[in-house]
Amino acid sequence: MAALSFRDVTLDFTAGRTAARALDRVSFDVGRGRVTALVGESGSGKSSLALAAMGLLPGHARLAGSIVLDDGRSPPLDLAALDRDGASIRAIRGGRIGLVFQEPLSAFSPVHTVGSQIAEATRAHEDVSRAVARARALEILRLTGFPDPARGFDAYPFELSGGLRQRAMIAAALAARPSVLIADEPTTALDVTVQAQVLALLERLKDDLGLSILLVTHDLGVVASIADDLVVLYRGRVMERGSADDVFAKSLHPYFRALKDANPSLARRQERLAVIGGEDETAAAARYAEAPARRRSEASGGRLIDIEAVSKSFPARRGGESAAALDRVSLSIARGESVGLVGESGSGKSTLAKVLMRMVTPDAGRVLFHVRGAAQDVAGLRGADLGRYRRRVAYVFQDPYAALNPRMSVRDTLTEPFAIHGVADAYGRGVRARELIDLVGLPRAALDRYPPSFSGGQRQRIAIARALAMRPELLILDEPTSALDVSVQAQILNLLADLRRALGFAYLFISHDLGVVEHVADRVAVMRRGRIVEEAPAARLFHAARHPYTQALIAAAPEADRSRRLDLAAIAARASAGWDDGGAAELIEIEPGHRVAMPLEGQRHAAA
Repeated sequence: MAALSFRDVTLDFTAGRTAARALDRVSFDVGRGRVTALVGESGSGKSSLALAAMGLLPGHARLAGSIVLDDGRSPPLDLAALDRDGASIRAIRGGRIGLVFQEPLSAFSPVHTVGSQIAEATRAHEDVSRAVARARALEILRLTGFPDPARGFDAYPFELSGGLRQRAMIAAALAARPSVLIADEPTTALDVTVQAQVLALLERLKDDLGLSILLVTHDLGVVASIADDLVVLYRGRVMERGSADDVFAKSLHPYFRALKDANPSLARRQERLAVIGGEDETAAAARYAEAPARRRSEASGGRLIDIEAVSKSFPARRGGESAAALDRVSLSIARGESVGLVGESGSGKSTLAKVLMRMVTPDAGRVLFHVRGAAQDVAGLRGADLGRYRRRVAYVFQDPYAALNPRMSVRDTLTEPFAIHGVADAYGRGVRARELIDLVGLPRAALDRYPPSFSGGQRQRIAIARALAMRPELLILDEPTSALDVSVQAQILNLLADLRRALGFAYLFISHDLGVVEHVADRVAVMRRGRIVEEAPAARLFHAARHPYTQALIAAAPEADRSRRLDLAAIAARASAGWDDGGAAELIEIEPGHRVAMPLEGQRHAAA
């Protein structure tokens, strides 16, 4: 029996006399007590379908067909026929159907605490006191993996890491105990162990409460681990649907087979990932590299960045103790090298990246940047020297929606770095903007559009193009593919590999996706609680990890293979138990290039 049924759903977005079709006669069911995964490329209509079910479509949207809610709490109700601003849809929205948005930073109010917003979701649909709503909010924060629910309750969204914000978003969607949950990329910003905890939670809620889940995702590993049913959407049309076992085993449609082939895997390392249709960006990268007056990096292999015993703490609000984000972190990056940085949300990865950009000043330690044989202390750079450093080091932020100015066209966004640094005239800046938009696989017509008109994956490509504008020597990529479906991710990863070979860029690649890190990184550092607990060449780390936390990360990495489904409950239990180093762990080198943090007893044993 279906809890939510889509029948011949057609959706057009009109602008004047023109109309763009986002959905074309889409039909499928979300079964009661089942997880139905909706998979497709960015722009295929997945999120539009979720918004249609919630009555959140804009005024210029034209919806046809039916969306029937039949969760047993009332007679079947066609949501598509309801007034989008009426009381009936407001009672259902958040009450009987919960929605987890893809971008929690934009979904939460920045001027209210996370806890107050979760409690508000409860009180909007139930007549309970503030104390009861607070107790429920604390409990749901605990269930979604907050290490300190009370502190999370009192935090503002901007004070949380991307992963913690996503967990808070899930908590808010579950606050009113809905019967149907629409989860739009619910694990996008989460590392694999926390992802397993969240998926285990959803699976438990499905079993205990009979919760019906529509899971919108680009991650086929997540789909393989949790989905009961699978619907494949391409350009607004259903290409394939059925039980997850059947679709994975038979893969009747070539589009779904191509999606699987484009997915990076720990089980195999590919030189290049398969791309789905269109031109692979290899040719564009070659043109970009060979154009006149391109400044190339110095010879690969030499020292570029040395991070030496860097520590950073942030004061807690309201008189609490300061929290250590970085604790004596040391890491080096060579010219032309790709270094992967993995670890749980809140482990300090993004803080370390911001220290490199001098967006954050460390409390102790230093960052040395090597240029023309001299080592410059980044903290001491001023004026023109600082300007030159910031041309050599670029940053791709995790959340492209927050990173891009919604009032600036893509053309202005891409030419702004040239204007700031006084590079080229207006004509030259326009030429380079066109080169950059070609590089990331967007049509040149996109230059005159604005960020809100793009999908999440398209916005991330714009952010990458902007970071490449000044041809940096070090590109810091903070979850650069977390918002991308696997087909576009494959194009971007191939592009980054091409640019690295052509121009000698070095990468600090921050990601929770171990398959992606294994594909792009020469060397990998694993962070936990502000420390590096293991560092090794990628091939060795992923096949001979020594630290228990690294082993837990690898065990929790999902694969796009139904026969290798994760034991979510076991992984979540192991992640919750953790590994207590008692503050005594120090990095030791067990083999050339392989460092592991061990308790003192383990160090004595390794030394012996």
